[in-house]
Amino acid sequence: MKRYGVALTILLAGSFLAGVYATPSLVQLPDFKKSTSSSDQKRQYFIDFMLPKIEAANLQLTVTRQRIQHLAQYYNRYGKLNRADQEWLQEIAQEYEVSPFNFNTRTLNVTPLLERVDIIPPSLVLAQAINESAWGTSRFAQQANNIFGQWCFSQGCGLVPKQRPEGAIYEVQKFPDILASVDAYMYNLNTNDVFEPFRELRAQLRAENQPLTGQALASGLLNYSQRHQDYVDSIQAGISNYNLAQYDNLNR
Repeated sequence: MKRYGVALTILLAGSFLAGVYATPSLVQLPDFKKSTSSSDQKRQYFIDFMLPKIEAANLQLTVTRQRIQHLAQYYNRYGKLNRADQEWLQEIAQEYEVSPFNFNTRTLNVTPLLERVDIIPPSLVLAQAINESAWGTSRFAQQANNIFGQWCFSQGCGLVPKQRPEGAIYEVQKFPDILASVDAYMYNLNTNDVFEPFRELRAQLRAENQPLTGQALASGLLNYSQRHQDYVDSIQAGISNYNLAQYDNLNR
C-alpha cells in the first residue's frame, strides 16, 4: 500500500480490506466475456468486483486526510510537531505535488494538500470504469489490468493501441492488478493539473457541507476525454441508468 505507510497497514490488518489486498483472486480481473450469466448478472458481477477496491482506495485517502487534519489542528494549537510527523507531512506534500511546509510559522495551512487528498465518489469511479473498460471486457482491462484507459510514455510500459496515430509514443499502461489501477486512477484525478476543476468543485462541496456525489463531480472531468462535454454527459447518464448513486454512501 504505497504512499500510506506502515500505520495504515496495521490499521487495516484483520479487516476485509487487508484480505482484499492479500488475496490474488480478489485483485485479478475475471474473464467477464466467458461468463454465461445474463447481461444484468454480468453487470452486477463487475460492480461487485470493483466496489471493494474502490472502498479500499477511498479508505486509504480518508485515513491520510484525517491524519493531515489532526496534525494541522495540533500544530495550530501548540505551535509544534515532532520530527516524525513533520517528515510525514513533507512526504505527503511531495507525493501530492504541493509546496513543502514551513514549520516556523504560527499556523499550518494544509488546505492545498487537503484539496488533493480526498475521496472519489464510488458512483463516479464505477461509471468511468464501465465506460473505459466496457464492463471489464476490453483488451486493456483483460491484458493490462487497466480499467480507466490510463496512458504511460516509456517504451514497454504498457500495450500499444492498435489505432495509435503515427508518431505517437504513448501506451496504455499495464498494472500488476486491479487495485493498482484504481489507486493510479485516483492519484491522477487528485494531482494532474488538467483535473484542477474537478478538485475545486469537490472542495467547494466540502466547504458547503454538501455530499460528494458522482453526478455533481462528473462535470469537473471535461478534460478526461477528447469528447469533453459528451464524455461528461455519458458518465452522468451511466450513473443514472445503472443506479450507481446508491454506492456513494460507502465513503464520506
